[in-house]
Amino acid sequence: MPGLGAKREANRELLRLIGARMRWIREAYEAREPFAHSQKQWAEALDIQASLLSRFENGNQMAPPDILIRLVYYSGASMDYLFFGVLSEDMLPRLRKVLAAAHPTDV
Repeated sequence: MPGLGAKREANRELLRLIGARMRWIREAYEAREPFAHSQKQWAEALDIQASLLSRFENGNQMAPPDILIRLVYYSGASMDYLFFGVLSEDMLPRLRKVLAAAHPTDV
């Protein structure tokens, strides 16, 4: 059975991965007009401050479920991708393609 230190490290790694995937979803849209939005604009769409979105994306804090649900809804991503790195069929095809090309080792 893993000790407390191992559990904390696993939780930190999960926070880091979810945060990175949140950032990758945003970046997939940032480079594409007319959908390009800054981190500040994404934060406004999620109804949070940009500094809080930055903490989520950097893995310093876990985004609450309502924020993750909004992110999935607004972006066309999936919870499978956020939590497990799985590019599921229910994602927007263009987003799935961009994420697969940009981060092939994560999926």
